Amino acid sequence: MHTPNPQVKHRIALSKLDHATNSDDTSHYSHENSFSWSAEVNRVRQEVFKIQAFRPLQLLAINAYLDGRDLILVMPTGAGKSLVYQCPSLLSTPEYCAKFTLVVSPLVSLMTDQALNLQRLGIPSSAIAVLDSSTPAPTQQKILLDICGEGTEKVSLRTGVAANFEGEDVNKHSTIRILFVTPEKLSKSKRLMNRLEKAHSRGRLARIAIDEVHCVSQWGNDFRPDYKFLHVLKTQFPSIPILGLTATASAEVVLDVQKMLGLPQDNCLVLRSGYNRPNLNYQACLIYCLSQKDTEDLSAVLQQQGIAAAFYHANVDVAHRSAVHSKWIDNEILVIVATVAFGMGIDKPDVRFVFHLSASKSLENYYQESGRAGRDERASSVLLFWRLGDFFRLASMVVAERTGVIKLLAMLGYCLEASQCRRRLLAAGLGDRTWSAEDCRGACDICRGASARKAVVVDATDLLECVDSILASQQQRLTGAKVINLLVKEKLVGVLLQKAGAAVSRSACLRFAEYFVAWCLLQSYLRMDYHFTPYSTVIYLSTAQRSAEPQKLPIPPWVAQPEEDSDASSPTPSSCSSSAVLTLSKRAKKRLTESPVEEVMSD
Repeated sequence: MHTPNPQVKHRIALSKLDHATNSDDTSHYSHENSFSWSAEVNRVRQEVFKIQAFRPLQLLAINAYLDGRDLILVMPTGAGKSLVYQCPSLLSTPEYCAKFTLVVSPLVSLMTDQALNLQRLGIPSSAIAVLDSSTPAPTQQKILLDICGEGTEKVSLRTGVAANFEGEDVNKHSTIRILFVTPEKLSKSKRLMNRLEKAHSRGRLARIAIDEVHCVSQWGNDFRPDYKFLHVLKTQFPSIPILGLTATASAEVVLDVQKMLGLPQDNCLVLRSGYNRPNLNYQACLIYCLSQKDTEDLSAVLQQQGIAAAFYHANVDVAHRSAVHSKWIDNEILVIVATVAFGMGIDKPDVRFVFHLSASKSLENYYQESGRAGRDERASSVLLFWRLGDFFRLASMVVAERTGVIKLLAMLGYCLEASQCRRRLLAAGLGDRTWSAEDCRGACDICRGASARKAVVVDATDLLECVDSILASQQQRLTGAKVINLLVKEKLVGVLLQKAGAAVSRSACLRFAEYFVAWCLLQSYLRMDYHFTPYSTVIYLSTAQRSAEPQKLPIPPWVAQPEEDSDASSPTPSSCSSSAVLTLSKRAKKRLTESPVEEVMSD
């Protein structure tokens, strides 16, 4: 009997998974009043969360979760994934009120943010617990007693009133309804696992939710080693439904997550909504990006212009980060200039814009980061400013990841694109090929007509040979910055620019040379060679084999004739519109990039 090789088995599994996703056998879970818990779910929706109706997939997922099904829920950032475990956790009927949900979350800041949001909704603080390595010992002791029903009081979620229940059934001595823990805490605390087992034996553990579940998979964009420990949850608690939540997971990642967590495919539903966020406007531009230190400088510039801004990155102390976060949530700070150290799971609904002053390391990351805008479903803007130097820096960071460089090049392709809808590119990059550019409705720069002029196609064969000559003639290996600066001096660059209808200047030649090298990397005409030192990773460029046929280079309008920076007057201090901050950001970037290009682009 013929046995398929592992790759064939993998493709078959992916096909089955794709067929099972959102299949017809889940339709009954979408009915609003078909279950014994339906009335209580609707009460919590209205009275606790103050929402008129569930968003797409929320009710289906909640009903399946309460019915004991394992779930992988893939929904866009801001689409309301957290409600799927929060709502069932807050039901007050007798069969639910003495139980709690275990929520595994990758970041302490994310757990704290979720807990604060629930408290703002009127949930007693005693009903929400956060357990991590920094939790004081007395607090840990209280939490571990409580989850096993060994506390001495129970709090009504409707009234917030505490009552003494000493001498009664220990399972009634419950206050905690949601327990947030980090994967590191689970993997390193035998005492916690012991108490969870005891809680399970007493019927206290109702459900498990794993936020950012793509971190389980090495194929995902944020693999976390401690997430691998989470497979023990299904082993120890096989009857407890597990909900995995993520904003970005391809079919391959979902399959890996199911395998890593030990979720039986016959009981696990994969629910996936579309990636399209119709209230977000996407636009890509070319600009010289800022380093981590420059985020502090940009924040200072914005402050000087009267805008309440602050910086946030991993190299500042915890107290500063916590203060900035709290002030931003409370609208005391309107703009945060941050690295990606800030943002995963941050729940602030009224963010009107997200600017990227450098590229993300993958389309998955960019989708998540940009999706922090417009969670209240109001129109919001996301803009990406990028330069090739970003990609060399990021390549040195992701080279050790299994698919890091491949995903980075996909991000580069997104930035270079001049004709295809950006939403379609994002969706395709995330594995969703079911919709067309018509779904965009003019909400990206390409569909809106900002790039309506067609790209001018020129013969790049001579320029490719010129690059070959530059690399061959030097006595040393060349970084991307050096190649670009040598290429700028070639007369052929000016000739091709003129063919594209552009005025020839040093800045225009520099912009074209940078675009051309990026295009060569994307076409595999150039490759990146990595040199590892004790302190850094240096990337050099080298030529790759290509056909002898003429090579056609499309020169998009934004390379040939980019829009000039606006010289509009500064906004008033009370103004914080996206256009106002964009104007100030451009001015700040000009100030921060006054050094010669050789220094700006050094690897």
